[in-house]
Amino acid sequence: MKKSYTIKFILTIIILGFFTGCVTDDNYSIPKIECSSPDISANISIAEIKTMFNGNIVKIQDDLIIEGYVVSSDESGNIYQNLMIQDKLEHPTNGIQLYVGLQDYYNSYPVGTKVLVKLKDLYLGQYGGVIQIGGTESENAVGKIEIPQAKEHLFKTCDPPAAIVPTITTVDGIDANMINTLVQFQNVQISTADVGKTYAVAQQNTNITITDCNGNTITLRNSGYADFQSEILPSGNGSITAILGQYNGTYQLTIRDTTDVDFSADRCGDDVIEGGAGGIGGDTASFESCLSEDFSSFDVDSEEFGAYENYAVVGDRYWQVKTFSNQKYISLSAYNATNALNTTYFIVPVDFDKADVFSFQSKDGYNNGDPLKVYYTTDYSIGNDVTAATLTEITNEFTISTGNTNGYATSFVNSGEFDLSSISGQGYIIFAYTGSANGITTTMQLTNISLKDNDDSTCSGSTTGGAIGGENAVALKKLNEDFESYNVSKTSFPGYENYAFEGNLYWSVEEFQDNKYLKMSAYNSSDTSNKAYFIIPVNFDDAKTFSFKTVDGFNNGDPLKVYYATNYTIGADFTQASLVDITNKFTISTGNTGNYGSTFTASGEFDLSSISGNGVLVFEYDSTGGVTTTMEIDDISIVGEDTSGGDNSSNTLAFVGGDFENEMNLGARSLMSYATYEDGTGIEGSKSLHIQTSGTSSNDYVFSTLSPTTMPSSYSKITFKLKGTAGSKSISINLYDNSGGYYRFNLGEITANTTITSSGSNSYSGSINTNGDWVTITLDLSEITDLNTDTSKDLFALKIGKASDFNVYLDDFYIQ
Repeated sequence: MKKSYTIKFILTIIILGFFTGCVTDDNYSIPKIECSSPDISANISIAEIKTMFNGNIVKIQDDLIIEGYVVSSDESGNIYQNLMIQDKLEHPTNGIQLYVGLQDYYNSYPVGTKVLVKLKDLYLGQYGGVIQIGGTESENAVGKIEIPQAKEHLFKTCDPPAAIVPTITTVDGIDANMINTLVQFQNVQISTADVGKTYAVAQQNTNITITDCNGNTITLRNSGYADFQSEILPSGNGSITAILGQYNGTYQLTIRDTTDVDFSADRCGDDVIEGGAGGIGGDTASFESCLSEDFSSFDVDSEEFGAYENYAVVGDRYWQVKTFSNQKYISLSAYNATNALNTTYFIVPVDFDKADVFSFQSKDGYNNGDPLKVYYTTDYSIGNDVTAATLTEITNEFTISTGNTNGYATSFVNSGEFDLSSISGQGYIIFAYTGSANGITTTMQLTNISLKDNDDSTCSGSTTGGAIGGENAVALKKLNEDFESYNVSKTSFPGYENYAFEGNLYWSVEEFQDNKYLKMSAYNSSDTSNKAYFIIPVNFDDAKTFSFKTVDGFNNGDPLKVYYATNYTIGADFTQASLVDITNKFTISTGNTGNYGSTFTASGEFDLSSISGNGVLVFEYDSTGGVTTTMEIDDISIVGEDTSGGDNSSNTLAFVGGDFENEMNLGARSLMSYATYEDGTGIEGSKSLHIQTSGTSSNDYVFSTLSPTTMPSSYSKITFKLKGTAGSKSISINLYDNSGGYYRFNLGEITANTTITSSGSNSYSGSINTNGDWVTITLDLSEITDLNTDTSKDLFALKIGKASDFNVYLDDFYIQ
């Protein structure tokens, strides 16, 4: 592959005497080099010319000519602007490097090409003890032979490129005359410390240790700009072919590309990497041509799948089902792994005769290298030794999530569809994860694994996500929703219902320029179609007007409609709702085909006075007809009669981090060590706060939080979710007022949904046992009007009674 360098980074340090993979700002383009048969011949050997170097830069004054055979290649980007030649195709006696200002020289000077170099007016110098030929004299070094000089000094003969036979040697048998020649080491391997790492750290030259079976070592030097930089080093034993270099007396190796490395045999000595824990599951596997696997039918932490095989090839880690924001997926990471290497396959059986296309979605997190590869095989059977199967790699056929170094991707990335028509018979698609605790530890997540059979009209290759959220929904007469209290990517809202009616995509919270909003787009969707509803419960008797704001982006059709219904309540069968279309009552952003609208468009107010009873307002996104337009909604407003003088929205977090998706804004009391944020344990697979202790010596403050900026002006209750057990004591909560005092709410005996009123003192009597179910705790604030609004002071504190075991989960603290 011809490498187009767009990274313009000046790196003047030459390691090994090779500029391994660094690029300068100069836009070098190699001239068209034709072979020639110049009327010249070599009159001095490479060995002899090297003896002319006397420790200082030497300008060659005589008409001297050397000949040699090209052994280097810059095709992969691991070698840059250094061309190495040796004096013979086989059993060379010497080699030398030419410091050239040529890019992509492998096209004109492929490995094995015979060249003649006219040396007059060129320079001899050295770097790190390695002699170089350059085109100019620079400070303490030679400069490059630039393109005009190359035309006058570097001649390519018309002999066809010939095979270079590497000199077979050993780590302890290296001869200095081998420098800048092609050598091969056999029966060697990557050191245990480097197993599981990539060839190089991105954009950094990286040292990898090669060891033989006697413990002798040599450094393999790889460029962080090489095409293979992110590939995982092979863990076996075998041979490596490379150009020998030296830096300040230390020998080093540089490969041309990964075909120079063949570590396919078993490791030697005590440095053996044992085989893995083997395959589990697959006992009900069948060869499918139609598949829509979103893992929703599997329990969290499941590792065994009847329809698929989970195979720990090396190590003992397996793909596991996880969940976040009500979406399940399989996940794997080598973080904190105890094995030197972990390689695990997720194996999906496929009827290749019938299946037409294959796709999936991926997400990476805390990425320090790309661990995922994708293969197919047709000579394997579940339950056999997968290492004996013939695997064909198809990783490059897909778009795979990458580059999220400091967290997780905000959404799953669609792989694109891979055409299976060239594969026949029955076989398997394999997702292969390879990493190690001292190397790649990236978390990879996979979902919506899809096979489509175009001849099967019932096979869409997609699933329906269904309804999420709405567990705390109440009919609203007033609302000011700007989504600022929600985390980015949030899809489950306690006060609203989010319904993926067709496909798996939901409305989600996004952020741009410090403004949060609701967003939906079918762009890159793996579903055949997407229809999603955002549903707001409304008390139409008291609600008077309704409005919102919108922005559209990359518009190829208008997907947004607005409805109301009075015969639907959240949680019921939405297909039975009688929707009244009121879209044309609003001004909705449209027409932004090349980008996004620059500002949100106000919808105008819609009069609700003609509608009575309780019901819902509905935003519908519909991708029918291939529409992929992005729609963004913000500032949803319902204006109604205000008998209390305040906002009756049910969707404000009682304190920052009250849903535990982000950390709390802690106050005077820090979070106790036995209380932890835990993924996948909250409502619908979200995060929760887990309090687990065998007993404390005193009545403990578990945490306290500052008053939030979103504190409403009026309120009637705080609700939260609780699940778990406490043996002989219960929970007490303090709510602080503006004067520094506080109201006390004692939970007492908790087995079901409970409403608590304030008490005169803290009490911890009682116990907790919700029988594994979430229960709703309501703190009655109907008689309280002076809760603290100073954001520098505490609003909320939670305490537990002493000398009792607690194993409880808390989630979704909302003030209404």
